[in-house]
Amino acid sequence: MSASYIKKLFVAQAVMCGLLFFLIILGAGVRKADAGLSCPDWPLCLGQLIPPFNTQVFLEWFHRKIAMWVGVYALVMAYFILRRPDFRPRYSSWVLMSFGLFLIQAFLGKETVAQLLKAEIVTAHLLGGYLVHFINLGIFIKLKKAGNSSLVLENLGLKLGFTVLLILSFAQSFLGGLVSSHYAGMACMGFPTCNG
Repeated sequence: MSASYIKKLFVAQAVMCGLLFFLIILGAGVRKADAGLSCPDWPLCLGQLIPPFNTQVFLEWFHRKIAMWVGVYALVMAYFILRRPDFRPRYSSWVLMSFGLFLIQAFLGKETVAQLLKAEIVTAHLLGGYLVHFINLGIFIKLKKAGNSSLVLENLGLKLGFTVLLILSFAQSFLGGLVSSHYAGMACMGFPTCNG
């Protein structure tokens, strides 16, 4: 494996992870601004490629466009990773999982609008975004290892701790997604007690 090729893929995968993180944050902005149905049709927005904008329409439209370009970027990354026969055994399952989940994410994004922000679909869309991001972080870590770079997570205790934190983060995001999509954020006033 060429060290320069791995380094280029590593940098490109770092960009991918950054774009996915931005997309998740942008999705949270869409949710916070209550802009999820600002573009009531899919894949167009108000029947147009570039609709007349207000803040909510822009947020939803921009989220979709960034997702589309991240999807194109993911396809290009998959090509450059899988075109090398020596990379296929190590990366093919990760890349195919990532791209498959990305397609499911696009479907869930469409269904979020089609089902009028049904809570379960919104939560599944959020969790799908996290899964795509986590899988791409896995590809990033594998590329870093392949480049013989020193990696912090070589210690078994650190790996276990990182895995536990990842699972807890995912579980908390699931609960937060359910609370948010059910508009239940203010149902329990006061901390640590609830309404009393």
